[in-house]
Amino acid sequence: MIIQNESGIIGISNSAIASLACRAASECFGVLGLGKTKNLISMLTSKPEDSAIITKTDDDKIAVELHIAMQSGLNMNQLCLSIINEVKYKLRQQLGDVIDSVTVCVDELR
Repeated sequence: MIIQNESGIIGISNSAIASLACRAASECFGVLGLGKTKNLISMLTSKPEDSAIITKTDDDKIAVELHIAMQSGLNMNQLCLSIINEVKYKLRQQLGDVIDSVTVCVDELR
């Protein structure tokens, strides 16, 4: 992603965006881990850190998809809304108003 403003041009990699989103999500209540549930195909075709957070950039907007393991017994809807709001807030703090969407996928309950 490239952000251009009056001060100049800033290039931000998808892995840097994923790292910021990972930190924000992992600090949320009820999140026990990040990453898709492992199956044979995902273990052979991708690195574990690549499967937890997927970032897509389109022009000047960012879409983030988080795959989490969540504590069981909690209200899933409220927890996911809380994670979405926290990740959007933290990313907007760091990157400005470039966040289009944050999607939370609960892959595992523990």
